[in-house]
Order: sequence, then structure tokens, then C-alpha cells
Amino acid sequence: MALLEQVKLSEVAQASPDKLSGGMRQRVALARTLYAQREVVLMDEPFATLDVMTKLSLQTLTATLLKGKTVLLVTHDPLEACRMANDIVLLRVIAVVLG
Repeated sequence: MALLEQVKLSEVAQASPDKLSGGMRQRVALARTLYAQREVVLMDEPFATLDVMTKLSLQTLTATLLKGKTVLLVTHDPLEACRMANDIVLLRVIAVVLG
């Protein structure tokens, strides 16, 4: 329950998934990831659907709880990458048309 409170979902702890908004579902996924306490964590756009204030709050929580872990965070947000990362790798996809 403490983690649900930290991601601001304690009031809907008993709700079924179909009753949750997209942002709430995103926070549930983040809470599940943080709860697992793995040494290596893979995150794909974990803050993408959140409003700015919630995003900043959860980025801080995530950085605190995952300190000392190896985290691969995929994001399209350069500011998020700068805020969250020790190292940044930029990938570029080159489209090839065959035929």
C-alpha cells in the first residue's frame, strides 16, 4: 500500500483494471516494476502518458528507488533522458526501401 500511495493510487487500490484511466494504468505498471526490486530494470516510455507534475514526481521516486540498479530507460523525451540518466545513447533508425 505504501508504494501505491507514493504513485498516488491508494484510493483506487481495489478498482478493476477497466475502471482505471490510461495514466493510472501507467502508474500501476510503474509501481509493479518498482515493487519487484530487480537489479536490472528495463523501462519503455514509463512516464509517457502522465501529466507534467505527476511525471516529475514519479521520475524522482523512480530515481530514488532504483538508485544503484542498472536501468535501461527508453524515451523520446530528451529532457527526461537528461534528468534520469547517467549515460545517454542516441539511436537513429534508417529506413531502407527494398524492391
